[in-house]
Amino acid sequence: MRITDIYCAYVAIPIEKPIQTAIHTINNVGAVLIRLQTDQGIHGESYVFSLNGRWLKVYDSIIRELRPHYIDQNPFAVSSIWQDIWASLNPVGQSGLAISVLSALDVACWDIVGKATEQPLANIFGGGKNLVPTYASGGLWLKQSTKELCSEAENFLNQGFTGMKMRISGKHENLKQTITRVEAVRGAIGPQYTLYVDANQSGTRETAVMLADALRPYNVAWLEEPVDVHDLEGQSVVTQKSRIPIAAGETVYGTAGIRALKNANACDVYMPDLQRIGGYTEMKRACAVVAPQPVSTHLFTEHSLCVAAAMPNCVSVEHMPWFQPIMNEALDLINGELVVPQRPGHGFSFDPRAVDHFAIG
Repeated sequence: MRITDIYCAYVAIPIEKPIQTAIHTINNVGAVLIRLQTDQGIHGESYVFSLNGRWLKVYDSIIRELRPHYIDQNPFAVSSIWQDIWASLNPVGQSGLAISVLSALDVACWDIVGKATEQPLANIFGGGKNLVPTYASGGLWLKQSTKELCSEAENFLNQGFTGMKMRISGKHENLKQTITRVEAVRGAIGPQYTLYVDANQSGTRETAVMLADALRPYNVAWLEEPVDVHDLEGQSVVTQKSRIPIAAGETVYGTAGIRALKNANACDVYMPDLQRIGGYTEMKRACAVVAPQPVSTHLFTEHSLCVAAAMPNCVSVEHMPWFQPIMNEALDLINGELVVPQRPGHGFSFDPRAVDHFAIG
């Protein structure tokens, strides 16, 4: 079997209402959808995405640049292909947009491996989990009113979620308002459900420690990205002083980035992002590097399930519904856990009609 070509489509999926976090305003999610074709008719799918559809032309250029590394290669040599590309990126930097594209191509290549062997990737990766815990992440945004937050939180419970994440401000001047909003959501869902909070890098070391202390009465499962992700020393200070778990890792690249977090004792829960970490090839390594400490994957719900099922220290996946509109298959939620698909490959495929509907350019 040989890879014969790479096909791309470009989409922008609208979001019902603009989303506000401490550092982002999001109106839609754009993506380059990737299909690796083989000479035996089997193809692998994945995508590389950006907020508000930015960088898609850059992604396209990088895909074209990396194309020769895949054409006429045996897809079963996926790890060797990954290493070859990783080495080739050394002169220009092994992070940023190039790694995002490498990650997507790696996911698509592994998808071929699963389909060619008629095995779910969860099995190939050694997984034994049929269900993976999840939490609702597609709501509870920063600019929503307290009433809207409580209503949406109750709606998540009605959908079958047992945990959810809300975005908060980590700024000192917003501390009182932030705690009031967290208190309201906790009151709306009751004490038996899990509540996570994400400050999106908006605090300082001092305010993050204050925030963590103020959140303790509300049984918050973790405080995510309390300070700038480049301030590893600051993250470490907050982690050591906080009496609630600190989560981080979505913005680092490769195993080296995860290892730097670990060496700095800069978080309690690691949150590797499939697009930034380096695809499945590197995600498995990253989880192993921090084991037995807990891992919870960031975004890419559909494509993260198979690797989460295989990693013993992966405690959950983030449920973000942004890309469900272009998928043929639904995410199946049972009592707060997602069903690990038993379909060959990663188990999800693009709906051509939906791709046409959301197509751009």
